[in-house]
Parts: sequence; structure tokens; C-alpha cells
Amino acid sequence: MVSFNFNDWLIGLSTLVILFFGFGLGFYFFYQSRKIKTKLLSILSLSMISVSFAWLPIVLDFLLVIITNSSNNLLIYIYLTWIQLPFAVIFSQYVAAELLLPSKKIYIIYFLEVIGISFLISLFLDPINSVNAFGYPLASFYHKISLKINSFTGVFGVILIVFVFIFSGIGYLYKSFISKNSIRNNFRLLGLGMIFISLSGFLDSVVNGTLLVVVRLGAIVGLFLTYRGLKPKIRKKHVTLDKDMKVLSYFLRKPKSTDILGEIEYYQKLLKRPITIFMSFYPDDLKLYKISELIQKLKDFPEINKKIYWTHEMDGDIFEFTQNVIDKFDVMLLFCSKQALNSAEVKSQWISAFENEKTIIPVCIKSDFIPESLRQNEKLQYDLYDFDKNILHLRYLILKSIFLK
Repeated sequence: MVSFNFNDWLIGLSTLVILFFGFGLGFYFFYQSRKIKTKLLSILSLSMISVSFAWLPIVLDFLLVIITNSSNNLLIYIYLTWIQLPFAVIFSQYVAAELLLPSKKIYIIYFLEVIGISFLISLFLDPINSVNAFGYPLASFYHKISLKINSFTGVFGVILIVFVFIFSGIGYLYKSFISKNSIRNNFRLLGLGMIFISLSGFLDSVVNGTLLVVVRLGAIVGLFLTYRGLKPKIRKKHVTLDKDMKVLSYFLRKPKSTDILGEIEYYQKLLKRPITIFMSFYPDDLKLYKISELIQKLKDFPEINKKIYWTHEMDGDIFEFTQNVIDKFDVMLLFCSKQALNSAEVKSQWISAFENEKTIIPVCIKSDFIPESLRQNEKLQYDLYDFDKNILHLRYLILKSIFLK
């Protein structure tokens, strides 16, 4: 029978706990994401599962030594420990790019793919000189298999880990500061979770002994914070777990037309009163965006107040934008164009709404025409050839914005 000392048991059992915790959360969210067909949540859950794989070899060796009194081949453990790193990073940063910088997502993923492939090539070409293995035969089993920072593999690995820390960790925190509704806490927790996970991944290669337990507990904290960031908080007792998970759509997916009606129905049930709309647009854009037809369509829906405000004369109704008006509407639809961007009248309207923390939904054909201060807002990319699709997605955005405010 193998003889483990206190450190052996402590490191082995703590690593076993984090493995089960990471796998449990990852597979739970993957199962839920498949039920509600949430692509980004599926990808993020795969990232959580991949992160947990880093500790699988330690647990395998711990259990193997208990059962057989001998350790396994180091080369197998090297590959099992580190082959997951590029995949975990790419999965998590794909989601981060979609949420934080969608216009640059393709460049971010290309960059990570190049670094990830370089990491795997260097790892497979020289696995033994890419890592430091601490444990067996000096200890009863391998306590950790860390990257050598001064190797090519180590350099690429550090780039990946630092990227996670800065882009998603700091990026999510920054997003939480600029968000103006209940989603800010989700981004804050996601940012802290990514910081804990990336720091734990780096420190696991630096510390030894019982400090490994502290570092791996930090990884558990990171996974838990990520879980809390993904889990929406709904205080209504009649809302079930399945409906709770649907709320993740407000920042983890862009719904497709096939299921967006279900989302609209869900938000309608939570709505307490009709939503009042204000439309801000440049006169020349009236026909471009079919604003008259759009207003008539919106008035047909039960969630929209029949009184829709606008700034220009339509059917004899002229409306002046004052503080009194700001108090009357819930959501501003800002129709963006080159002329609207340069219009003093339109600018004064959205700035007044912005300063009063009103919800503003930009409607645009080109994102370049959205005012800089509003580019983080949810927007409708207007389709000139599919009016019904525009109406459907606009209803969804209006309802969602009210529910999350």
C-alpha cells in the first residue's frame, strides 16, 4: 500500500475537488445550453470543461498510485495537461469577443489560432523540455506539470494566459463599469472569474507544495464566479429554472427568427405595462427606414403603447422634445444615418435621453453611423429587403431592454 504524506493527500484531494467542480459546472451549462439552443453558452461551457482538463492528469496519477502503487508515463500526462490550453482560451475568448468587441472578433480569433497552433507544435516537437514536472519519483505522484517559461512552448502559453487576463478579465470589468442596467453585475462576476482562472493557471506553474492548494482553490473561486456571472437573478417565484436559463440570451446570444417569438412571449409575460416609444430620425430618412409603416406595425402589438412620440410632422402631429417628453417615454429608437449623425436636432435628442439614462436602441444600416457613445448599445442592423424581420427583431430588443433596465 502506498504511503502518502499530508501534502500528498491535500494536493491530490483538492485537485480532485476542482476537477469535479469544473466538469460539473461545464457539463451542466452545456446541457442547459443545448436545451435552449444557446450557442455562446455552449461555447463558454466547453471552455470551462477544457480548463478542468488541466488537472485531470494529476488526479489520474493520484488515483493510479493509490491503486497500483506506481506512476504512469510522464509524456501522456504532459499532453493531457497542456493540449487543452489553446482550446480553452479560444472558446472563452470567442465569447468575450462576441460580447465586448464583435466587430473585431475575427481578428482576435485568428490571432489566438496562430498562437495556439504555435503552442501545440512546439509542445509536440519537444514535450519534455517544454515542462517542469514536480512530484514522482521524489513524491508519491505528480503534483503538477508546469510550463517552462523560458521555452518556446512556455512563451506561447504565457501569451495565451495573459490575453485571457487582459481581454476578458479586464475587458468584462470595464464593460461592467459602462453598463447602465442589471447586466453590469454579470459582467463584473465574469471579469473576476476570468481573472481568478488566468491567475491560477499562471501561478500553478510558479508555486509548489501546499501553496498549490491555495492556487487551485483560486481556480475554484474563478469557476464559481463565472457560474454566478452566467446565472441570471430573477426574483419572481413563479419563474422556473428553465425560464431562468432563457434570460441568459440577453448577453449570451443573438436569437434566430425561429425562436425569437418564444423570447418575445417570455418577456411579454413579465411586462407590467405597455412600453412608450420615442422615435428620433432625420427627415430624409423617413422613407429609407419606412418609419410610417414601422409605427403602424408597432402599434398593433400589445406590449407597445399606442401613443408613439416622434419629432417630425406625421399625420399633422408635431412634437417638441422637452424634459417633459423625456419623462413620458421608456425607449428611444434612434435611426442612424450620415445626415442624422450630423444633425444638431437629432444629436440634442439622443444626448438628452442619454444623460437621463433612457434606453436608446440605434437602428442602422451601417454601424459607422452610430454615435460613438452608443456603439456599446444593443442595436438593430436594419435589413432593407426584409421589413418583417426588422419588426420582429425590433420588438425583441425593445422588450429585452425594458426587462433588463
